[in-house]
Amino acid sequence: MLSLLVFNIKNINSVIKGYVLGVFLGIIITAINIFNFYLDHNFLPFGNTSQVQDLLLIHRPYFGFMCFISIVLIYGLAKKIKSKKKRKVYLILGIIILGFLFTIVARLSLLLALAYILIRVIMGFKLSKTKLFFSLSLCIFIVFGLFTINKNIKNRFYIKDSYKETIKVLKNQEPRFVIWNCSLKQLTKSDFNIFVGYKNRNEIQENLTTCYNLDIDNVSKRNYYLRTNFNTHNQFVDIFLDGGLIGFMLFMVILLFCCYFFRNNFDGIFILFGMSVFLLVENLFHRQLGVYLFGVFVPLFYKMITVQKE
Repeated sequence: MLSLLVFNIKNINSVIKGYVLGVFLGIIITAINIFNFYLDHNFLPFGNTSQVQDLLLIHRPYFGFMCFISIVLIYGLAKKIKSKKKRKVYLILGIIILGFLFTIVARLSLLLALAYILIRVIMGFKLSKTKLFFSLSLCIFIVFGLFTINKNIKNRFYIKDSYKETIKVLKNQEPRFVIWNCSLKQLTKSDFNIFVGYKNRNEIQENLTTCYNLDIDNVSKRNYYLRTNFNTHNQFVDIFLDGGLIGFMLFMVILLFCCYFFRNNFDGIFILFGMSVFLLVENLFHRQLGVYLFGVFVPLFYKMITVQKE
């Protein structure tokens, strides 16, 4: 119903401004929580710690993705405004949101936001090959510097002193290495129907739990996985397990349909790209917020494109 209602919005800019300001309000509330925590403990717990969720209003990956969407929307709003003062306000707002992504270290959304800004800068300035090379080198140097200086970023990306050590820690500490392996194992089971998938979602989760119990040798790590009850953390795999080829192809038709309508709009394509990458590492549709993000922003960007054409 929300998706259908979005198509009937008359003043699309008011909705976009409302969303951006809503995200900004969430950042302010979170910033107060972070400030109070820092005064009490004298450090920021945005590495791989359990304290993160106590400070953030929303689960970190989703809050980060909402911030990434805001940055894209802010650019769209700013380029329509003629007033330089108002543009500066939006620029400051975008910088604050980007700074917030660096602070909470929402990995995927941070990388997507940096990629979007970099591409927009390149497209806007139309630099020569030499200037482009030096500009890219400078950006990479700055980002690399920020990544190595910030202890939380190093922890979140599992950056260690050597490449071997980094890979070793990544495989040991990143849950998706175990989760994805257990998810893919389900494709070879006899009760999996390639056309319609498993009978129900409970069966998929039970198979994951059994796999965690058998494959993880470390007792504390195994108990953590069993207690947390991790899902597949990949929406594409999840849909294939749940609906087989039929369900998977139907979902791909929706994405391809969106690609067709967004084909001449960079922001729409980039949001769809970002959402697709997010679907590779999270089960977006397992959360109500995730359903809203997909079900509202896909038609919202479609509406934005049709308004621009008119």
